[in-house]
Amino acid sequence: MGVKLEKGIPGIYWGNYFGPFYVDWFGREKFETLPCVEKRWLDTGGIFFTTAPTPFDWDTPQARQLQQEVKKHLGADAFFDMETVRWLIRELEPIPEAMKPEQFQPPRRLPEFPFTVEAPKYKAIEEEIEDARRYFTGQGYEEVSVEGRTITFRDARGGILRVTVGAGGTVAYQPK
Repeated sequence: MGVKLEKGIPGIYWGNYFGPFYVDWFGREKFETLPCVEKRWLDTGGIFFTTAPTPFDWDTPQARQLQQEVKKHLGADAFFDMETVRWLIRELEPIPEAMKPEQFQPPRRLPEFPFTVEAPKYKAIEEEIEDARRYFTGQGYEEVSVEGRTITFRDARGGILRVTVGAGGTVAYQPK
């Protein structure tokens, strides 16, 4: 939920890049007066800014406070807030089974994107099986069988390798 821009901006971190789309959406004047350690306007119309002197200082109390100040300055309702989620989960335990993740966040302000966000394209299972077959036989494994989405291989010492492709795929090895 926090990483999907169509649901909200994931957060503010040590280093932050906002492209021209977000600079326009928030308003350039907001970034002109942004509380931060360092900021650089980019030739693209975007901005890069930091909330700590170095990446190693990302979790100091000062950096955390500055990150919260940046959210407040730009409008906290545009950002995903994990603390709100944690608080709600503690309050609601045990979590009702029918509760959806978006119910853990108050409504957020979202821009109107000039593009659509499409789900990533995945290969057909047959293609993924072929890719796995090529890769593991190239590594010296001998194919034993294919059952559904799972290919079973054997290595030179008799160990068994089971590779399941597709969503939730796994690789499990049992030495002899």
